[in-house]
This record gives sequence, C-alpha cells and structure tokens, in this order.
Amino acid sequence: MPSSARSRTTAAPSSHSVPVTPRTPTPPTSGRCAPRSHPSATSSSSCRRSTATGRWTSCGAVPSQPRGPTGSATGTTSSRNGSTTSVHARSRARRTSRPARHPRRACACSSPPSGYPSPPRGAPPGSRQDEPVSTPDIARPSAALPSTVAGETHDELVIKKSRFLTRIVHVTTVEGADAVVAAARKEYWDARHHCVAMILGTHADQQRSTDDGEPSGTAGVPMLEVLRHRGLTDVVAVVTRYFGGVLLGAGGLVRAYSGAVAQALDVAPLVRREVLAELVVAVPFTDAGRVEHVLRTWVAAHDSVLEDVTYTSCAELTVLVPPHLRATFDADLAAATAGAVTAVELGTRIADVPA
Repeated sequence: MPSSARSRTTAAPSSHSVPVTPRTPTPPTSGRCAPRSHPSATSSSSCRRSTATGRWTSCGAVPSQPRGPTGSATGTTSSRNGSTTSVHARSRARRTSRPARHPRRACACSSPPSGYPSPPRGAPPGSRQDEPVSTPDIARPSAALPSTVAGETHDELVIKKSRFLTRIVHVTTVEGADAVVAAARKEYWDARHHCVAMILGTHADQQRSTDDGEPSGTAGVPMLEVLRHRGLTDVVAVVTRYFGGVLLGAGGLVRAYSGAVAQALDVAPLVRREVLAELVVAVPFTDAGRVEHVLRTWVAAHDSVLEDVTYTSCAELTVLVPPHLRATFDADLAAATAGAVTAVELGTRIADVPA
C-alpha cells in the first residue's frame, strides 16, 4: 500500500492477527524530525529516539504545520470513528498530552559576563542589558548637618475660634527643653493643651513628642514631622491650644498643629551647622580695634564667625573659618597687618552660621 494511504488509514485491531515486530526507523538526516502525523514537518533542533515508543522526536522545537500550495496551513480533515477532526485540533491535542520535558540548560553564551548584573525581569525588547546598571547610593550619609533656629519665636494661628499659640526656642539639652515647656504652662495656665515636639543632638538623634490630652497621633507627631521635614535640630516647639467650642476632628487637629509649627518656622531666623576651623588671633591692645574691624568685615563676606574678644595680656580674637578658606584668611590677615599678626589653629568644631 502506498505510504500516503498508510498515513491516513488506521487498521482495526483483530484477535486473530499475528503480532508483527515493529520496524526500527532510521534516524532522519540533516538534524530534521518527521513525526508520523506530519510528514512534511521540520525542526531545526537535534533529534533523539524514545526508548518507550521507538520514535525519533524533536528535542525542543514544536513541528510546524504542513503548508499548502499557497503557503497557508492546510485544513485537511480525516474521518476517525465517524467524526471529522481538523489537523490543527489533533496537533494541539498531541502537544497538551506530551509528557513534561526536563528544563533546558541555559547556554553559557546567554549568561551575562562576570561582574555585570542580571537583566531585569520584563525589560523591553532591544534594551541594552550588557552594561552595568548604576543605582543611587542611598546608604551614603549626607555631609550636610541639620540646621537650627536662633533665639525664640512666637506665633499665633486661629482655626474655627480655637487659638494655637506656638513657641519655637533654640535649646541644646533636654533640661533646657523642659524649662521652655514649664514656662509655657506657667504663662498659659488656663489653656487645655500644651503639645510638645523637640529634636536634639548634632545629628538629630534625640526626638520626643507629646499630645498632652489630644487624640493620639493628632498633635505631637505632626509637629515633629514638620521639624524633621525642615531638617532642624536643637529646637523645641510648644503649641498651646485654647478651645473655641468647635470640634475639629482628627484630620483637622493634624492640619492645625502642623500648620501652626510651619507658620512659626517661616518667620523664625534659621542658622546652618558647619564644621569650621577654630583660629585664635592675638594682637596688642593698641591694634585690637582696627584688627577686630578687619576681621568682622572678612567673616561677613566669607560665611565665617567671629566670637567675642577675650582680654588677657593681649586681645585674643577667636575666628571660625571654613577649612578650605584657611589660606585665604592667612593671606588677607597678613596684608591687613603687614605680616605682624598671625593666626594659630586650635582644631575644628561645629558652629552655627547665619543662613
């Protein structure tokens, strides 16, 4: 019988038929697979023989559908048990009924080179993934120190007949902050609430807040968040509330207390913290006034600080200068005093510089 007829006809099983030993097919040449249901199907991958069925199957690629004369997939059908089944339906049934294959091993040439990160999942096609990905160093600490306020600032905010009296004070210790709160309680002894938020330490490492009878999280924490957002330290904020008879609700209290602190900080004088070189200039009493005037003019133009004059056997002027301006300071001082006065460096310290 011709091979074409043999591929389309299935013999019915018979109990009197003589068992026939299946003929071992020869492996196809040129690395091509020809499954029994698709004589013209091809695959570009290598082939292997199944030990269970004796067939030669493809290792990875799915056989393509046979093509008709016009290049489109043929829609021929065959009759099996009185039903008509399309070639596409049979192909899909075979693919779903195949046993699970072992996962392929990744080729060595497809892995990224050593020292390069793996490409991100879901990267768009055509994107360059053979270059190192630069990510921001979020763990690197900032060199800038937190700022602070100078002196004491008072402000008032009225919301729905409730008065919010804010007091912003520069402090350096917890005891100093407690003294500010005690003074506010003594001055406004008839007020219902005295909410507090404070941040202390060179690097803002001590933080504290209290709601003082307000609903939890509606007063002290919002005030503290405003101080954090402004990047401040060594400061205490006290907001005293006089109730006006109208309930503000949780959201209204949060906006009121945070707004009161923000409004007071807008008018408070700010100073920034920097690491400066501490210099001491010793001059005779006769030249103290002239040299002090020269130094005050210089520090005003170079973001430096001139502290109070100390009188001992001579007049000693302490100047705080940015380290990168030390050479400029020495040159200007020598030019103003004809080289008769020099500065002695004592070290470095953190100082407040007007913003």
